[in-house]
Amino acid sequence: MSLIEKQASKVEAFSFFVEIPALSDSSFTLMEYAPYACSVDYLFLKTDAGDIDVSIQINGTDVTGMDTVSATSTQSTFTATAANIVTAGNRVTVLMENDNISERLAGTLQVTRI
Repeated sequence: MSLIEKQASKVEAFSFFVEIPALSDSSFTLMEYAPYACSVDYLFLKTDAGDIDVSIQINGTDVTGMDTVSATSTQSTFTATAANIVTAGNRVTVLMENDNISERLAGTLQVTRI
């Protein structure tokens, strides 16, 4: 197996699709107890309409580059730049705030095992 193939085998993605509660800031847990260490690398987001602010947190700390990013009806990609290391046992959450007529949010969080 080549080095590129070994690296590719460490990349995983967690996809989610949620109904956004009306007039309410909310959050949900993507990983309650991370089974392995990984780096959070990319976040892909899209709403059905309107926009909503989204943050990815590890144990309550914002991932830099994924803190209060705006999800819209056009797919967007966000790259983590710091505070993006998950250790085994950490909790990863998605926060949603400032909803502007969005009803649904779709996303994928791409991570790489360390």
